[in-house]
Amino acid sequence: MAMTAPAPVAGFDTLSYARRLKAAGVDEAQDVSTKTDLDGLETRIDKRFSDFEVRIVRLVFAVAAGQAALIVALLKLLP
Repeated sequence: MAMTAPAPVAGFDTLSYARRLKAAGVDEAQDVSTKTDLDGLETRIDKRFSDFEVRIVRLVFAVAAGQAALIVALLKLLP
């Protein structure tokens, strides 16, 4: 069975898109992300991910405590 090369993927013409945005009245300053912008975004994502991790750990401990309480209660009921 002969292998064929994958079909070429069309590129994205950034210059053409930038010109279209400008023609539509979008301010050029809105069209650029700086390293500072990206660093700030990364910081916010890291913070939210960290908060999410803390919530997961708390949930796991709460479930474990609930299970332990249930086991203790069942052991007290059994002869």
